[in-house]
Amino acid sequence: MNLFKFVQRIWIINTKGAYSQEYINFFKKNNGFHPYNTCLKNSLTHYLIQFFRKNTTIFPIQEEIKFGDIPFGFNFTKLFKMKGIPNCFNIDPIDNAILKVLRYSEKVPKSNMNATYFFLNDKFFLGEYRFGDITFINLPDVIKTLSKRYKVELPETSEEFLIVDPNGVIIHYLFNGIAASIRYFSNVDNEIRQVINNYMNVNVKEEDENLESVLSQHF
Repeated sequence: MNLFKFVQRIWIINTKGAYSQEYINFFKKNNGFHPYNTCLKNSLTHYLIQFFRKNTTIFPIQEEIKFGDIPFGFNFTKLFKMKGIPNCFNIDPIDNAILKVLRYSEKVPKSNMNATYFFLNDKFFLGEYRFGDITFINLPDVIKTLSKRYKVELPETSEEFLIVDPNGVIIHYLFNGIAASIRYFSNVDNEIRQVINNYMNVNVKEEDENLESVLSQHF
């Protein structure tokens, strides 16, 4: 890297940040690859579509859903300062908004669980706990924990279900035979709702052409 590009790189980091869209674009342009490990192997649609399926069992609750101690709408920069350097990072434009994704390893006995945080315009709206190795994890116990936390009777042998709180915040539990994930999604913020609805209606497959009606039923 020549002196001019080095100075330019330092200037971007100091003024925009090492995890900004400007720095990512600069690095990729000059090096041909992303400066960080990326979190997403699939599009955002993959992470959201399950929340809108009509055939998934839904359990309504009265308790407020939270993703650990992080409230929905929490600021990206505050979370970054709180948790430090992530295992991976994504930043992408989404329907006139900016999507950012951070992932961290969480300490859970006998398991390698990851927590992933999704932000739109720096506001937290989607979180995922993923158990990559379930060899030593008793999934019925995981479901029991959700039942106790949200005061609802959940089928302990179920492979998939949704939990919806009074505000429309949703938990999606899924065991696909290999790994288990618990996703938490909030579409309450008006700006985020508009972005997500536009994005899903554009990117959903033909088989989900009735998505608009499904969205209106959930929200």
